Amino acid sequence: MTLFADDATTVRTFRRDEQIVYEDYAMATRSHAPSEGDTQTRQLRLRIPQLYHQVTELNDTIKQIIAIMNGDEEDEDGRLRPTQHALDQVSELLIDACNAFLLVGRAAAKFPRACVSPDLDGGLRIEWYMAKGVVRLVIPPNPSASTYLFHRIGADVNTDFSVSGSSIAAWLGKAL
Repeated sequence: MTLFADDATTVRTFRRDEQIVYEDYAMATRSHAPSEGDTQTRQLRLRIPQLYHQVTELNDTIKQIIAIMNGDEEDEDGRLRPTQHALDQVSELLIDACNAFLLVGRAAAKFPRACVSPDLDGGLRIEWYMAKGVVRLVIPPNPSASTYLFHRIGADVNTDFSVSGSSIAAWLGKAL
């Protein structure tokens, strides 16, 4: 069961799928249709397994994404609120990256804290600034554009267009 709010508030619901409890952050927004008086309701949804709330740094990143979801739809520079495609991609990649990071010999290390920002088209940028470099995940607003991972570790600067949780975790490990 998923609940949606009629205003711009976040509603948290819990679902159990295959022994995993998910926490859904759902938000309904109203947009005006071409004819006056008609409105359409659009729901945005960020789905994160509840157990990841114990990973403080990941939880801080999720809170930043929710703040963007609940913020203004747009400003003079462009669209601020992410699309559902961007939300789906970011939740999948962050969870996979957290798994890979913590399970590949970095159990003593903390998953790095990130900075989240909108890309002004409905996509998201997730950036990690660390001692040895920077890792930036760019998620487009729709599937027709490519998700990519920019990384600068010392003199090594590159952009990967084949992005997975494992590749994010590997670059985060190198940047520590």
